[in-house]
Amino acid sequence: MPAGEGEPGAAVGRWDEPWAGAELWQAVVPAAELREARARLSAIPEARALAAAENLTFAAPERGLTMRSAERQEIGSSGYRSPDELPITRSGQVVRVRTGGVVGRVVGALRAHATQVQHATELARPDGAVAGWYALSNDVLAPILTVETYLAVEVG
Repeated sequence: MPAGEGEPGAAVGRWDEPWAGAELWQAVVPAAELREARARLSAIPEARALAAAENLTFAAPERGLTMRSAERQEIGSSGYRSPDELPITRSGQVVRVRTGGVVGRVVGALRAHATQVQHATELARPDGAVAGWYALSNDVLAPILTVETYLAVEVG
């Protein structure tokens, strides 16, 4: 093997490599959507019954919202649609992905981490922005959203 060939990191940053133009996708939630989802979750009868039975709480709609929320980003649909018909839209650095086809797998993945995640549940039919819920060790029910939002930042 020639010197340098196959060495980890030998060609990192070269624009002729397949990873050139790579992006880091940071999960963000538009503040208005999080407020709505938290309010809806606390009104879902099944979630309320679970909370009462398991001594769980609901996050207040305003709780924990930071200035780094995507609310300040331009969010909405654009003309972009993924070529393979995935439910993805992109507007500048903001990428939105509809979760309808994968919520069951998301819930399954959450359940696989039962020491850290409890009560992972998929709704039979989404309720507004809420596709389901889960609770971490803080015993606060959190919504699983029907749309995930990412801020895509170019790396390298």
